[in-house]
Amino acid sequence: RYTALDGGLTGGTARLSLRYAKRYGNSTATLVVNGGTPQNIPLARQIPDNSWQVSGWLWHTVEVTLAPGANNVIELRRGTADWRLNAILLANA
Repeated sequence: RYTALDGGLTGGTARLSLRYAKRYGNSTATLVVNGGTPQNIPLARQIPDNSWQVSGWLWHTVEVTLAPGANNVIELRRGTADWRLNAILLANA
């Protein structure tokens, strides 16, 4: 759960990029922005399957809607399988 994220003066659309590692097949995670409707996001399996090592990190990018100001909350839930989140990047105008 990430809190106090800044949506700028007017809020609006932003790009959320997740860097993660996922072993043993594809699965999904759940993304919730500001308590809204949960959204399933696909997580691809890293190939080769190299036990969470840096060379296996993958990126997935989605568009999210942020409210104005620094009161946005992004929550990521495990979903259907084990995966490791390494970083998030939130970019908005």
